[in-house]
Amino acid sequence: MSDTVLTDTALNPGPLAGSRTLVAGRPPRPRSRWTPLRWSWDLRISAALLALIVLTALIGPFLVADPDAMNVANRLRGLGTGGHLLGTDALGRDMLARMVDGTRITLIAGLLPVAIATAIGTAIGVTAGLARRRTHSTIMRVLDVFYAFPAVLLAIAIAAALGSGITNVIAALTVAFVPPIARVADTETTRLRHLDFVEAAEASGATRATIAVRQILPNVTPPLLVYCTALVGVSIVYAAGLSFLGLSVAPPSPEWGLMISDLRQFISSKPELALIPAVAILLVSVAFNVLGEGLRKLLDIRAAAS
Repeated sequence: MSDTVLTDTALNPGPLAGSRTLVAGRPPRPRSRWTPLRWSWDLRISAALLALIVLTALIGPFLVADPDAMNVANRLRGLGTGGHLLGTDALGRDMLARMVDGTRITLIAGLLPVAIATAIGTAIGVTAGLARRRTHSTIMRVLDVFYAFPAVLLAIAIAAALGSGITNVIAALTVAFVPPIARVADTETTRLRHLDFVEAAEASGATRATIAVRQILPNVTPPLLVYCTALVGVSIVYAAGLSFLGLSVAPPSPEWGLMISDLRQFISSKPELALIPAVAILLVSVAFNVLGEGLRKLLDIRAAAS
């Protein structure tokens, strides 16, 4: 016997756009929450660009020439001349090889400070949010001392005090990023601690450590993920700025900010060479910011659908 066919209109009379056919005995498949609307074109483009950047950092150095090989006779070649796709710098080094090799340093300077600062800042923020009022006030006032300075100035001051080197740059950026991350974590924790499920956990006798790990952290992680994803782009720009000022890696390291510094004296005669690393920094920074905004929309829609 053939299955009985019913429609949404028959079950619920009235004008229904896009009604689905229902077969008796066969419940309709639930619609996926991950609709194409959530993965917008800007989110897809930024994710694809960042995947390409990561892939370049991993395997790119094995596919290009030596980034430190000099040939003064071929110095300051234009784009595509002499077999050099992106030209050569003032010492005749291949710009493409240096850009590819510098991708690894750029990602390290962007990701590592944010990752370390996220771990430290989240711990401080959650601890402050669950602490008593006096302890909370003390922790946040100490952070406000660092938060009062603009992050870039704080990073410059710390990097200048510690000296040049990628390790010192990571340490300087980490210190600069801990206060804002801790503030975000504290704000979310303070909001969550008065909700019913946290109060129920407290009433059941759960310790603050248990509440922090099981109730607070899973709910604090999404907004922190969005904020810190966008912060990676800021970290890349700050690290490039420190290199431009001579406070980061030393020559001949192919760091993008250092490359801009080396080529700035030729910006009137060969502006395209100085623009190559500058545009790369801009694209990667914007990609992380767009990814962070896309994640925010994605998580908001998912929360609304749940």
